[in-house]
Amino acid sequence: FGDNIRGQVTGGSNTNCNDQTNVYIPTTPHCLENECCKHISAGVFHSAVITQEGELMTFGWDKFGRCLPPYITKWRPDDGSELVQVACGYKHTLVLDEHGRVWSMGDNRCGQLGRAARNDSNKDGQVPHLIDGVLGTKDSTCISIDCGWSHCIALCRSDDNDDNVEEEIVTMYGWGRNDKGQLGNVGRDNVSIPEKLRCTDIAVLKASCGSECTMVVDCSGDIWACGWNEHGNLAIGSMEDALEFVRIRGTDMPRTVGHGKLLAVGGAHFIALAKHKWNS
Repeated sequence: FGDNIRGQVTGGSNTNCNDQTNVYIPTTPHCLENECCKHISAGVFHSAVITQEGELMTFGWDKFGRCLPPYITKWRPDDGSELVQVACGYKHTLVLDEHGRVWSMGDNRCGQLGRAARNDSNKDGQVPHLIDGVLGTKDSTCISIDCGWSHCIALCRSDDNDDNVEEEIVTMYGWGRNDKGQLGNVGRDNVSIPEKLRCTDIAVLKASCGSECTMVVDCSGDIWACGWNEHGNLAIGSMEDALEFVRIRGTDMPRTVGHGKLLAVGGAHFIALAKHKWNS
């Protein structure tokens, strides 16, 4: 439901959608009427899902190659690997496969496809390609991906994780647009090839992208933020952009173990849900 000007809600034609411009009630997209999905993502003008069979489907505005071409309704890697997650940016799309490899398609002018050539944008008719670096290999141990408008993050399991430990030790990578400090690496230069991001000395458990910012939860329950902060959306006590990760501030902010805290980031605001421990 919502804005459907490019068919990103109903799954109509992505160039001349004849469906209603605004959809006021939950509606099943035409292309998904006979599909079961296990992961979904919404961009600005396109949407994407991973089917129960591990295939990618996209609908909406296909400009910049952010959607699959019309003659390919479903896609998976040539080696038959199943896809497990998808994330939509403004003009690009990321997918994660069962082996931890990250694939990308769409616009690459800010390096958001994770490939060295900035002009390596997908053309119409192309499908996702592996990103550069370790995240494009089966050794990446990537478990989660997310996109802002033009930047991306990925979380990877550390090699020294103990299967019996509930809280995983996670390495965070980032790439793409960085003019607002959305990668938290202290600079403003865009990043074409995924690089490790340092947020906190404490293990990272969750991370999520806003339009031009990034929020992270560590295993102590603290939330860290970086990037665009024009509306105070980072909750760091000011409205200045943060070029590195800063722990958020708040009155009586509950600190719980990270697994008890949920995080959702919008374009210019975020919400966090924490478990309260009542005194006996």
